[in-house]
Amino acid sequence: MLSRLQELKKEEETLLKIKFMLQDQLNRLKASFQTIIIMYTLLHSFQKFEEGTLKSMINAQSKDIANDAPATESAKEEINPDDETGINQTKLVLGAQIDYGMEEEEEEEDEEENEEDYDDADIIIAEDDDDY
Repeated sequence: MLSRLQELKKEEETLLKIKFMLQDQLNRLKASFQTIIIMYTLLHSFQKFEEGTLKSMINAQSKDIANDAPATESAKEEINPDDETGINQTKLVLGAQIDYGMEEEEEEEDEEENEEDYDDADIIIAEDDDDY
């Protein structure tokens, strides 16, 4: 009988240990779950903030474009189709922009050709050094 009572006490102690371990694990899971909820809430808030920021940027750009559109229309209206000097000035402005773009392209091509010339010169020098 005494041995049976000792066995039951050991079993009770083991069950109490298991109970405390499970309670501890449950508390840790609750804390983790609360952390996850907080993180989700923060993420959701950040996404809403980001969405609002993007919308305001788009609206600002749309307003800028809308404000710029009447200015370009009024500039177009200022040019009288019968006025030759106005037409010639427009052609000059447009031609200057095209010429500027062509100059940049020509400069880039010249730079590339110069780099190729230097590379060819290095190869020739290296070949001459091999002869000695």
